Formats: sequence, structure tokens, C-alpha cells
Amino acid sequence: MTNFSHRSVYLKLAVVGFVAMVAVAGFFGIGSQKTGASVTGPITGVTNAPGETNCTICHGGEPVNSGGGSVTVTGLPVNYLPNHEYTITVTLNHFNAVLYGFETTSIDPSGAAAGNFDLPTQKPEQMRVLAGNIDDHQRLYVEHTLAGTSSMTPNIRSWTFGWNSPATRVGRVGFYAAGNGANGNGDNTGDFIYTGEAFTYSGTSAASFDGDGKTDLSVFRPSSGTWFHLNSTDGSFNAVQFGSPGDIVVPGDFDGDGKVDRAIWRPSNGLWFILLSSNISLAGLPFGQPGDIPAQGDYDGDGKTDLAIFRPSTGEWFIYLVGTGQFQFFTFGTNGDKPVPGDYDGDGLTDVAVLRASTSMWYVRRSSTFTLAVSQWGGATDTPVSAD
Repeated sequence: MTNFSHRSVYLKLAVVGFVAMVAVAGFFGIGSQKTGASVTGPITGVTNAPGETNCTICHGGEPVNSGGGSVTVTGLPVNYLPNHEYTITVTLNHFNAVLYGFETTSIDPSGAAAGNFDLPTQKPEQMRVLAGNIDDHQRLYVEHTLAGTSSMTPNIRSWTFGWNSPATRVGRVGFYAAGNGANGNGDNTGDFIYTGEAFTYSGTSAASFDGDGKTDLSVFRPSSGTWFHLNSTDGSFNAVQFGSPGDIVVPGDFDGDGKVDRAIWRPSNGLWFILLSSNISLAGLPFGQPGDIPAQGDYDGDGKTDLAIFRPSTGEWFIYLVGTGQFQFFTFGTNGDKPVPGDYDGDGLTDVAVLRASTSMWYVRRSSTFTLAVSQWGGATDTPVSAD
């Protein structure tokens, strides 16, 4: 076994440290014309989020996203739960990079910080959290430190941390990230900057046609089969003809993009007609029969609305999970009940539920615990309107 003296070990560490500092000086553009970066991590506000710039303010020479690589944010659920921690990974790919850097932030629809971050225990620390202000909104940023710029795997570097979701549902949360694949040539030229984004939702609202998570004012005119709605983002007016007299409206986010799709169910023959937000039309999907009641919802929590019908004559439920193609069938309710599906336990999954008009009793099968909740509310001739 070879023994090394303390002196030789310290000398090796000093040499390694000097080489690393020289490389990092090039990585952050120290001594060059572009300034504002730091050897311990970038300044805040360079994630390419709304109102922000990106790493090109300190690293120049190449257009953004032009180097054949990418930066991605993974680990986000389709729909987040309040006060829940999720493991998020930012990954930067760039061929032959010598050093790697990143910065990411999470914001709500107003542009303010959404949730907060937990960093893993690392020695030395490879990430840090900073606070910054953009347009009078405070934001939190996770970014690399000096120790977090190197990678043991060629061409790729990942950083993993915890994201604590907001205490309440705030609508769509956007994660924005910028990454730097640097060549370590001693200045800030030749570095490649990449930007990326990812989104998670608090559950698609019943009528968010513009995808901002807020319900838009909307009507369906049965006489002409025309949909009218005002987008909450910009107040724009929209009119789309989709349906015929006698159809039942069954809007939902059937493709999981965060925007509600126009859809109708035809009670005369049990056919579904869906106009996706991408303008792709799904016509004549057979699911149900005359006498059934449509009860669409996201029953598996994948962010996509599932086809579902309730058969009041037998109390039977038929559900088609559009994300997996699986089919579910069970009995919950009795003859004459009204379906009132909704996420009553807040776990992101639609719960099967019925209202028994004769007794004003609500029966809910919680998806989180598969337990039964019973409550008396309303009168025999009331119309149920369950909502958050």
C-alpha cells in the first residue's frame, strides 16, 4: 500500500484547485468584456422565464439552443398536490462540454414564486437557492455552485433537488431553466446556452379554454350547437360551432395539454364527439347508450379527461381511461341516482359520487382511501353543482 505525505496531498489539491479555477474563470467569463457572473453561480433572472433573460448576458458567441444539445426539467406531475414535495431533475446535454451550469425557477400565473426548494446534503455543495425580483414579484432560483460545474459522465450533467408545491392550488406552475455547456477555453466565447420549460397543473378547470387554469366565461347554444367563450388571459371572444340540437356538453382536457377541449355526447346513440384544442376532431366515439348520463373526469390522475357514463337504471359506472386504454366497470348507486363526480379528497383523481334526490344524500367513494363519505345536502328538486 502506497503512503503519501500530507505535503504531497496538499500540493496535489492545490494544483487541482488552480486548474479548476482557471477553467471556471473561462466558464464564467471572468476578466472578459461580459460581466455579472460569479465563480459560485450565475446571477438571478437568467432562466428565460417571462420577464427574464438567459445566460447569454454573460456568455456570448453562439445563438441560444444552437449547439445540438438541450436542457430539460423532469419529475413534475401532470397535476400537483398542495404542500407536497416532488423530486425534480434539471439535465443539460452538450457534446464535449468541459463545464456545466444551470439556473431554474418555478412561477405561478402571476409571475411570482410558486413553492420553494429543498437541496440535498452534498459535500461540497453543488447547488444553492437564491431569491430575486422580477416585475415586483419575488422568485426563487436553484443554480449550480463551483463544485456543481463538473461531470463524471461525458456530454451530460444532471442536478436533482426537491420542489415543495404551493400550500394552495395556484393554477399552472411553470418551470423555466437555462443551461450552459462551456468549453473552458479561458474566456466566455464558444459556450452554448440552452433554455427549456415544463409545466404542472392544479387540475384543469371546467372551462379553461386558454390553458391559464382559470375558468373562462362560456356558453353552449343548443339550438345551433355553438360554443361561445371569453378567454381570461386577454379577454378575446371566441365562437366555435361544434354540436347539434339535443347534444349534451361534456368538456374536458382529453389530451392533457392544460386546455379544455370542446366535446359533446349524443344521447340518442351514445356517441362522443371531441374537438381537441389542437383542432383535431375525434368524431363518433361509441361509449354509452340511450338513457345513460355522461360523467367524464380524470379518474386516474394522469391529467387527461376520461370517458365515463353512469347508467341510472342499474347504478352502473363505465369508465374508459384514455391515457392507458383500460376499461373499468362497477356498480355504485341505485336506480334514480344522479352522478356528481369530482375530486372530493383533493388527491388529483376524480371520485365516483352520486346524489340520491329522494333523500338529498350524497355518496362519495374517495379514490385516496376507497372509503365512503355520506352527506345530506340540498332538496329533492335541486340541481347538483359540485365544484372546488
